[in-house]
Amino acid sequence: MPIDAAEPLSPTVMPLRRRDVIAAVGILLLTIATRQAAVTVWWSDASTDPDAYVGIAESLVGNCYCTPGTTSPTAYRPPLYPYLLASWLLDNPEQRPSAWAVRGLNLLFSVLLAGALLCAALLRGPKRVLLVTGAILALDPLLIRATPVPMTELCFTTLTTAALLLLGGQRDACLPPRLLTFAGCLLGLAALCRPTIWPFIGLYSLGLLVAHRRQLRAAAVSLAVMWLVIAVVVSPWVIRNQLVLGHPILTTTHGGYTLLLGNNPVFYDEVARQPWGTVWDGASLDRWQRKMLAEMNADLGPNAGEVAQDRWQAKRAWRHIADDPAGFGWAVWYRVRSLWSLSPRGPAGEALPGVVRGLIALWYAALFAGAIAGAVTWKRSRQPGLWVLLLFIAALQLLHLVYWTDTRMRAPLHPVLAVLAAVAIDSVERRRSQK
Repeated sequence: MPIDAAEPLSPTVMPLRRRDVIAAVGILLLTIATRQAAVTVWWSDASTDPDAYVGIAESLVGNCYCTPGTTSPTAYRPPLYPYLLASWLLDNPEQRPSAWAVRGLNLLFSVLLAGALLCAALLRGPKRVLLVTGAILALDPLLIRATPVPMTELCFTTLTTAALLLLGGQRDACLPPRLLTFAGCLLGLAALCRPTIWPFIGLYSLGLLVAHRRQLRAAAVSLAVMWLVIAVVVSPWVIRNQLVLGHPILTTTHGGYTLLLGNNPVFYDEVARQPWGTVWDGASLDRWQRKMLAEMNADLGPNAGEVAQDRWQAKRAWRHIADDPAGFGWAVWYRVRSLWSLSPRGPAGEALPGVVRGLIALWYAALFAGAIAGAVTWKRSRQPGLWVLLLFIAALQLLHLVYWTDTRMRAPLHPVLAVLAAVAIDSVERRRSQK
């Protein structure tokens, strides 16, 4: 994470000041308060299951990672979040209080995210930058809103942020083995939470070799250790899929649908080519899904497995991209704007008062501007680590040029944006104190 010449990042424990501890406790309490408020306001959201994570978790209580309501094994969703939910449900398998499990687990990840930043601030530095980062995230609207929803935003964001705290402070080509092991575990768990981490892992590996080309052997050894740990973490999922589904699936069988959802003629014409602010009408989406399923069943038969369906959907998406490159271009532009939208759109945005939407837009406009200023400041300081954070942003953005995208998928980037903005704030404060 960010380094200042006056406060270098060091693996040694730094003396704790009382005011830093008080600030850290205050930020942690603020994080808990804002998340608990979100859980209270959107209490019923925890009882929904838009991505079937709760249904899969409940099937796990019966010892089957299955499509909800069936006994058919599935790899449609990554396994980490359902397994964590299931661990909360095992205490009371008869009542299965899944809504309470969602609330408790997401609150826990909010606390762990804040705790990782605050512990890094108190023990490794730079304190002010990371404390400001924690304060920004405590008030972040998107992360707050994600708390009561049974989705993977908070779990994935916590894991990736902790990994970046380790990788971003790397000065040499070789990290200590224990840190490499920990980083590999975090990245492997992140891959089991959301496969969208894989582009970053690949780009980081290439970037490390380039950044430390004069220490190429040491960098290669570091990467070998990290990749070995990642392989150990994800291998049970791959082996399970080979044994149960007949294919060594590393990610999920959901990627083809996600690719096709954002790359088809209906989406191109009714959404991507339309004025900004247009969202996919629910009735139109339903008609497209029914037509797509009918075409897939006609080609594959009604009893085709998940893997075959996933491949069919991916091939159909690439065909649409090739048939209408202009439409694909409009869809790419739509996805970029969706990922970086300043305020909520669609039904979720319409449910908020205009004043609230305006405040959210101002918040994110300030955050983005601060992040840009912080990146420039960091670059001028010639301190290490910036390339890792920028690569993480680039990797996620590159993925979402092609796959279905909405604003909530930006959540894992918010700690990175917050730390960059905190660098800018810290720079302003330092200049002010020197006058």
